[in-house]
Amino acid sequence: MTENIQKQIEREGFVPRIFKFVDLSGSELYCIDDPKDILPIPACAQEISIGSSRMLVDSVAIADSSDPSTPLIQHVLVRTLPARPSARVS
Repeated sequence: MTENIQKQIEREGFVPRIFKFVDLSGSELYCIDDPKDILPIPACAQEISIGSSRMLVDSVAIADSSDPSTPLIQHVLVRTLPARPSARVS
């Protein structure tokens, strides 16, 4: 963690983030703005869902910026998973 980010955490208690979910081919699937640092950072091998999409986290990389006013960008490399079959009620 850079000194600027550490200072921002100490001063404000949070770091604004942008999560970019990218598949193995490099295509951006989702971009989620988290200005209040509410969302947890995904862990490797964690299964996550966004809407009806299911994904498995392959890796997480941080694009650090020396500008403390710029949100921290989290690049989340994911593998898409097949949709779960819908439950049928008889």
